[in-house]
Amino acid sequence: FSSREEIVSVALEDVEEKIIGPVQALETSTIMTVSPAKPTTPAVPATPAQAAQKLLTAAPDANITAIPSFSRYLSRGARGKDVEALQLILKASGFYAKKVTGVLDEDTVAAVKKLQESAKIASSTTAGYGNVGPKTSIFLNALVKEAKKQVTKK
Repeated sequence: FSSREEIVSVALEDVEEKIIGPVQALETSTIMTVSPAKPTTPAVPATPAQAAQKLLTAAPDANITAIPSFSRYLSRGARGKDVEALQLILKASGFYAKKVTGVLDEDTVAAVKKLQESAKIASSTTAGYGNVGPKTSIFLNALVKEAKKQVTKK
């Protein structure tokens, strides 16, 4: 790639084609509250619109507009609202079954790896596997953007 814009453009095209699988109900106190469901193995990735619709269906009272954008590199030990939002999305997608804590721990890293593999963002041979870097951030931001768009249409 000759420029950052080219990389972002290619990554955005990938995001449009590949996204998170089925959404499971989840629970968190700061962004949304719904009844938890049994986690399942996510299916083949859907489009951002389909994944966002499933998220909104699973959590109709969700405050989607409170989900921050993913703008910093996240690795094991990171803390904050963006990590909380990441765990929320991972939980809704069926990749994460633990409590949403806002701390990127070993379980969250494992869930990020599953998301990356499912969306074909990264694999075990990819540098940064399990971390939220540029490609994973673009992917997550596309999902959140689509969910926010659907909320504002209502």
